[in-house]
Amino acid sequence: MHKSDANYTGIRFDTKVGPVVPEMPTGDRPYRLVHEMPEPDDTGRTEVEMRRFPQIYKPRGVAQRLNSSSLADF
Repeated sequence: MHKSDANYTGIRFDTKVGPVVPEMPTGDRPYRLVHEMPEPDDTGRTEVEMRRFPQIYKPRGVAQRLNSSSLADF
């Protein structure tokens, strides 16, 4: 999925706790692993950042780190 208004491209994975998206930014921002909430919480949040990776990693390195953290266990 590509969200041009949020400046990232990502892949949504359905997990036990709901959708999780590894975000690959288009600018200088870091890579993020985000849990998307089905409904906004009491403060209005619709996502929770789970992990952040600096852009010193190439996309393949980020994918390997996500794979080693066992995304399916979330």
